[in-house]
Amino acid sequence: MPEEANWQRSSKPVREGRIAKGSTLIVENIDRISRLPPDEANEIIMKIVRAGVNIATTSPEQLYTKDNIRSIATWIPLQVAQSLAAEDSKKKSDRLADAWAAKRKALTDGTKISSLGPTWLKLSADRKH
Repeated sequence: MPEEANWQRSSKPVREGRIAKGSTLIVENIDRISRLPPDEANEIIMKIVRAGVNIATTSPEQLYTKDNIRSIATWIPLQVAQSLAAEDSKKKSDRLADAWAAKRKALTDGTKISSLGPTWLKLSADRKH
């Protein structure tokens, strides 16, 4: 599911006001909210905070509120964290795409890519088919 659609689904209680103003959303790290590029992640975070819902992270320990989110001491580390999260997500995505491309190439060359297969298939005695 695209992250934007995932956000729309998971933020529904915030957007509908079912999470009371003054409540705090606790997440391990800000990247648990979004790994989108910082400008897009900012929109998500700001929508939550503007709705009156605070965001608390446990690593690093930080509280993001309507009152403090625009202060330099809060804003700059938030931007750095979001940038790092987006870059890390992109690297992982690229590595995974490369790994699958290598597996597809190996299959076209006749190489088995795993010793495991679906349980409903049985490997021949010579383990080639």
